[in-house]
This record gives sequence, structure tokens and C-alpha cells, in this order.
Amino acid sequence: VPADVPLPPVFMLGSTPSSAATAARKGLGYGFAAYTNPEAVADALRLYRREFVPARPGDRPYAILGLKVVVGEDDQQARALALPWHLALVQNRAGNPSPLMTVEAALRHRLTEPERQAEARVDRRADVVGDIEHARERIEALVAESRADEVIATTNTYESAQRRASYERLAAAGG
Repeated sequence: VPADVPLPPVFMLGSTPSSAATAARKGLGYGFAAYTNPEAVADALRLYRREFVPARPGDRPYAILGLKVVVGEDDQQARALALPWHLALVQNRAGNPSPLMTVEAALRHRLTEPERQAEARVDRRADVVGDIEHARERIEALVAESRADEVIATTNTYESAQRRASYERLAAAGG
């Protein structure tokens, strides 16, 4: 461990009001995985800020909002690029964990009955999938609603070039 530089701040990753309260009591930065529990985002981050106890003098609450983001050239392409990721989640929840498939295979895929039931339980309210303008607007709305200090975006596509292009478009959106 280097002794001549300060250590980076410690953050806690969570997705519930309970984890937000723990991070607040310990005076830690908090990263909220909105993609796992979109309905709790605003309440959890309000709780975190309200109950924050500084670990050191001058410490302030700092919240990071973790989002699933896929930015396409247009909304249709973004939805297509995001589909393999969505299907992998659905298949996992249906008890059939599978690797990401190509966009073409995902577009051809027909859901099984267990997959349909699993998909009904997938909450995509905190997902950001669209073109550059849509991504900018959606992220701004989620940040305004949650009062997050920062956003961390995760993109999972079949091809690494697609992932890189999505991140480049996200950067163009100001993200």
C-alpha cells in the first residue's frame, strides 16, 4: 500500500434503503444500483442524505447512481443493442442462465412461457436506452429525481465495438 498518497474514498454499493442507511451511519460514499431496484432510488438516496454522519470533519454525503445505459445511433438501434442484455437477465431469472446472444439472434428469439413470466417481473424504469438526446434527457431526469452527485453507467452488449460506440455516444450526450 503506498504510504505517500491518500487512499481513495470508500464507497458502499447497495440497492435498498437499508444499505443507504448503513452507508450514511458509517459516513461512506454510496453507490445505488438503480437497475436492480428502480422503485427505491429516490427514497434511498433521500434517506442516505438525511441520516449521513460524517466519519471525519468536513465529510459530506456523496451519492452515485448506477444505471444500465445503451446509447444507439437512434432509439431503434439502442433497443436492438440492449435486447441481448435484457434477454440474458430474463433467461437467468427464468432459471436458464445463458450468455449474451447476438442482436440478430435476440431479435429472432421467442420467449418461452417461463421467460414471459420472468420478464413480467423485470423493472426497466431506471434503464437508459435510446439515442443521444433521449439518453441525455433520461439521465438528467433520473439525476434530478434522485439528487445523485454522479452517475456510473454500465453497458453490456454482445460486441465490444458496440459497447465502445455506446459509451462514445454517451460521452457526446454530456454523460
